[in-house]
Amino acid sequence: WERPEIFHWLQNTGNIEESEMLKTFNCGIGMILVVNPKETNNLLNKLKELGEEPSLIGKIIHNENPETLVVYK
Repeated sequence: WERPEIFHWLQNTGNIEESEMLKTFNCGIGMILVVNPKETNNLLNKLKELGEEPSLIGKIIHNENPETLVVYK
């Protein structure tokens, strides 16, 4: 997945921090599906068969820090 240029422009023009961009805008991602990791490849293949262009953009992990709910890397 590549972020559409309009979001780079918005971030630069508005002097918006990366964390705020990710929190406030979907940055062109559209729809997100959260699935069991064991089903990832099956789902990606099925979406491709249906003409979609899916991307794996993250994962859910155990977090030891209760003050940090989301980590962007």
